[in-house]
Parts: sequence; structure tokens; C-alpha cells
Amino acid sequence: LLVDGIIKGVGATMGFLPQMAVFFLFYTLIQDSGYLVRVVFLVDRVMSALGMNGKTFLPLVLGCSCNVNGILASRILSSRYDRTVAILVSSYAPCPARLGVMVFLVSAFFPSTLATVVMLSLLGISLCLMVLVAFVVSLFIPRDGESSFLMELPPYQKPKFQSLATSTGWMTLNFVHRIRNVIIAASVVMWCLSNFPEGPFDQSYIARIGQVLEPVGRLLGLNWQLIVALLLGIAAKESALSSLGIIYHAAQDSGNLADILLRNISPLTAFTFLLVYMIYTPCVTTLVTMYQETKDWRIVFYGIAGSFLSALLLGILVYNLGQMFF
Repeated sequence: LLVDGIIKGVGATMGFLPQMAVFFLFYTLIQDSGYLVRVVFLVDRVMSALGMNGKTFLPLVLGCSCNVNGILASRILSSRYDRTVAILVSSYAPCPARLGVMVFLVSAFFPSTLATVVMLSLLGISLCLMVLVAFVVSLFIPRDGESSFLMELPPYQKPKFQSLATSTGWMTLNFVHRIRNVIIAASVVMWCLSNFPEGPFDQSYIARIGQVLEPVGRLLGLNWQLIVALLLGIAAKESALSSLGIIYHAAQDSGNLADILLRNISPLTAFTFLLVYMIYTPCVTTLVTMYQETKDWRIVFYGIAGSFLSALLLGILVYNLGQMFF
């Protein structure tokens, strides 16, 4: 349990911790310099053309640090329409947990130049879905007047090294805290499901769950191993990578996991998996926060249904089109 479950699971996830630290460093740099607020002001015209208030951009940016932060930041919006848009759209923002897994797999399956194109295409699809969600919400919730845009621009300032280091360290440690609370638990559950009942691995509980769902996964080119990783990612997006590490029996070193995945998954399947992983059902913490901020289970249901259907349809479309050309 300790060696094959916890160490392998957490070790695979810790493989993309450096990317997290770099992301938090640049995010803190932009925020502390005073430029983040100016971005909100500058994009107001663009956001309005997309059916969103300029202030909605701030929850979206914060959603890139964590979808929960983006949802909480929607409190700055006064109208019900703007808040609903911000809450639903923020769940599509690529949080660091998603980005870490995406960077790891993209760099493993694609050469450097192509990897950049693949990553940008995934982020572009995420942006298009945000715009689509805002448009769909406008069809069902009337806009209760144009909310005024008034914002004080703080002066530019040179970020202090101590502040940058403290903020980056705190947010990185918070990510490690999530690993301790969620990833270890998911790794233990995965190990138990993978080792019981005794016998061949393909007869374990986790294999049976994946095999039941595999007919649906074939439409997207996903085997049962990838399906199980997606299911466990609902608890926390980070656990998808640790689940793959345990399912494929990877060593603690995340590099070995990349080699194993390359031998078992085609680049087209990897891209489809990343697309589905990026937009499918938000994590449990995000869903709970949605309800806490809206007190409306319908919003939570719309968030789950919309993301699941979009992931399923896009996954089927991309995989089948990809087979025609690759």
C-alpha cells in the first residue's frame, strides 16, 4: 500500500509541481505589478461583445489559479445574469491542476514545436466553449440592465521579491496541501480497487468498472484505464495522473510513466483524452462552491450536464475526424 499506492501515486503527481510553481510566480508578478486590473479595463469592450461584463474577466483570470477562486470572485458582479455567466464560465477555465496534467502529457506525446500548437489549440477550444456558455446563458436568463463599469486603477509598482516568493510559495504549498488531502486518499482507494479481489489485475474491481464503461469510451478511442482516470479526476483533477501511474504500474519517477503511456496510447488518443479531461465535469470542490454561491442546484446541474455533454460530443468528433487524417 505504501510503496505501490501512495509513493507511486503522489510521485507521479509531484512530477508536474515545478510547472505549478512557475505558473504561480508569473501570476503573482502580473497581479502585484498592478497590470491585472488594467487588463480588466482594457478587455471590457471585447468581453461586452462576447456577452459578458468586463469585470467577468477577473473571475476568469482567477479561475486559472483555481476554479473555486473564480467562482468566489463572481461576488464582485452585481447582476444575476453576470454572476451566473461568471460561475458557469469559470468552471471551464484551465486551472493549474488541469494545466499540469496537460503539460505533462502533451510534452510526452508530441515534439516541442508541435506540443506548443497542441497546447494552444486545447486552450483555444476552452476559450470558445466559454463564449458559447455565455451565449447559451443569455438565451435563458434575461439581462437585468447593463451593469455600470467603474474601477479604480492602482499605480504601477515594482513587485517586491519577498512578496513574490511568499505568494508563490504559499500557493504552491496550497497545491501540495490538496495532494495530501485528496491525492493520497485517491491513491489508497485506487490501490485497494486495483489489488482486490486477489487474482489477475484484469479481474480487480477497478478493471471491472472500467470494462463496463469501455463501450462508451470506444466512441472516443479511450480504453478502460483512461476512463477510470477520468472518473477519479472528478474528486480532484490532479488525481487523474496519479491514477494512470498506479493503473499502468509506473514507477515513482514521472518519466517512467511517460514511457509507459507512449507504449500503450497513440498520440490521437492522448489528444482526445486531454480534450475530454480539460472540459468534462468540474471537480467536487468546484461543484460544492457553485451551490454555496448560488443556493441553486439547477446551476450545479447545468454545470455538470453542459461540461459532460460538450466533452463527450467534442471527444467523439475529434477522435473520428482524427482517424480520417492520421
